[in-house]
Amino acid sequence: MNCIPHNDFAAGFIAGWQTVNGRNSSIPPIPAKPYVPEFKTPFLVGIELGLEKALGFRVA
Repeated sequence: MNCIPHNDFAAGFIAGWQTVNGRNSSIPPIPAKPYVPEFKTPFLVGIELGLEKALGFRVA
């Protein structure tokens, strides 16, 4: 069974946000899915953007 939702950008964004702010933090509006480079998945791009939003600076 595959537990990582590789094609779910929103799930990645939430995971990135909650990594910094905790599981009980309120989630900000999820941005539109940007371009996904060939070597990344939508989930990974979502994590990166969630981290960036939570930390306030670019991480990747």
